[in-house]
Amino acid sequence: MRPYRTSALLGGCCACLLAALVLLLPAAGPARAQQQDEPDGYKADVMFVLDIAGAMQFAIDGVEQGLEKILGKLKKNEIDAHVGLTVFRDTENTIKQGGKASANDKDAGITKDPFTYKFKGGNFTSNQREFRDVVSKLKADEGGDYPENSLEALKQAAAVPKTRKKVSRILVLITDDLPHGKDDKERGKRVDATREVLVEHKYHHVYLMCKAKHRATYEKLANKGKGHAVEVAFFEISDDPKKQKEAFDRILEEVSDQAAKDLEKRRKKK
Repeated sequence: MRPYRTSALLGGCCACLLAALVLLLPAAGPARAQQQDEPDGYKADVMFVLDIAGAMQFAIDGVEQGLEKILGKLKKNEIDAHVGLTVFRDTENTIKQGGKASANDKDAGITKDPFTYKFKGGNFTSNQREFRDVVSKLKADEGGDYPENSLEALKQAAAVPKTRKKVSRILVLITDDLPHGKDDKERGKRVDATREVLVEHKYHHVYLMCKAKHRATYEKLANKGKGHAVEVAFFEISDDPKKQKEAFDRILEEVSDQAAKDLEKRRKKK
């Protein structure tokens, strides 16, 4: 019986030793892969989600003319930024909703609402001229009712696959109106569904360029609870059409400053 007891004792010790070694080994599977792909603070994919209905020409012009300054400021902060563009107006089938498809859409290459552009390298580009050439063809026009297709545009933009490792994902929503929804309750549910998509696709920051009266609705896109964090920052678009263009230029600078600040924080966490 003595040899049996010795073998049992050795077997138990080996099992304990193996269990301890497993605990010391690096995490495997999706959790480990996600940890290895955490943003390094030096790369950013910035997707502009731009309202091109009605009175938004000031924003279209502002993005086209201000892009060089934005990317220049990020580069100065050692950030390699690639940019993408999703545009929207009212609904995918605008005509049935009482609106019209813009006559300019064919020239701008827009085939549906919302619409995400593809560049030579995919949905994001580091080529300023290529991006500006696309924006220069956009014209603010049409739409149906006042609420816009902003949440559908955000979901579509967020689902675009990223092409770089360790990149910070940033959405810049630019709109002068609320998202669709017959009342606050329905609108709130639609915002919640959009936030789930942002979390699912691991977007890190949403910069809201909108009017103050719409701020509370869009700020609910932030995810501060369990799971992937989605941070939201607000930048006010003026209600006064005469001040919008000048104010927009200033806001774009504030957005680039915010991006630099957010990525700097990520570097310090490393």
